[in-house]
Amino acid sequence: MNQLKNLFLVFQRCFSTHLVVVVFLMTSSCGDHVPSAETTTETEDYLEFRSLYLGQYGLPALLMIPDETANIGATTEPEILHEDGDFLWTIKAGPNFTLRIEDFGDYSKRLEDKKKELAEQNKFTIRYMTNEPGLIVYEQTLIVKGMKNAPPKVGVEHSSLHVYGQSKINGIYYELQSPDQGFSKYNRHTVNLMAKSIRSFKAIRSTTADIN
Repeated sequence: MNQLKNLFLVFQRCFSTHLVVVVFLMTSSCGDHVPSAETTTETEDYLEFRSLYLGQYGLPALLMIPDETANIGATTEPEILHEDGDFLWTIKAGPNFTLRIEDFGDYSKRLEDKKKELAEQNKFTIRYMTNEPGLIVYEQTLIVKGMKNAPPKVGVEHSSLHVYGQSKINGIYYELQSPDQGFSKYNRHTVNLMAKSIRSFKAIRSTTADIN
């Protein structure tokens, strides 16, 4: 009895620690390309997320996005804006979550360029909240009149939060970022969700399957 109890506890702990998301696309003909992936994600980070496969939009990737339980007004069905042949994807999960993804080919220094751009501008003070390989979250505060280095026409103080990341999939580098206007500094919950979403951006392996 004790052995059965211990096995149950081990199973319960493993189940609550990891979530295995398996994406399958079945086709009706032989020799078609069937995308498949197995991604392990900690459930404590992604309980309020759903998986989104972007292969049908020309992007062989899996992205975790907030679902309707995330308390940000997320919709049941996300909206993906993309034109065939374009290098830009816009992912919307309700009115408060918009993530932009852009293909930069083999150029690997987008994140480095972004940090340099932030360091060289003189309109905002920049405070990094997260500074990881492949991801930054920062607060930018408008430099008001009277402060050192303030532009002459700057008026009221304004702060906003921004999320920016870079990820490599199948040899291609992608830029992922929040809207240009950013988020209110009081909306850190949505900012944290977007950072987790960018971290989840993974390649989907495409294989040739024989379906009889």
